[in-house]
Amino acid sequence: MIAIKAFYEVEGKFISFDPEENGNDITMKIKTLREEMYKTSPNKGAWYMAMFTVMNNGHFDSSFDYDNKPEFKYEPSKDKFLDDLNVFPRQEELIPEWLKEIVKS
Repeated sequence: MIAIKAFYEVEGKFISFDPEENGNDITMKIKTLREEMYKTSPNKGAWYMAMFTVMNNGHFDSSFDYDNKPEFKYEPSKDKFLDDLNVFPRQEELIPEWLKEIVKS
């Protein structure tokens, strides 16, 4: 359940691009990052969305969203959400309401 959107800005316009077009497997690196970050605080759950901003001067920023439902081009099945919750368990009080609704359905 990994979806990547990548873009850069030129003169106020955002231009999409495929970050894997040169053969780099960014998807697997993001998957590994998510797994490793989960290990640092098990039962908190893994993040659902991450944003990485890289500036042309070399500075970068990152943010991680552990609570909000990501927007997918194609909605994953209930089983995919259940699998994710099994792989990255959370304490009951840390399961977002949107995920509880999917699990109950």
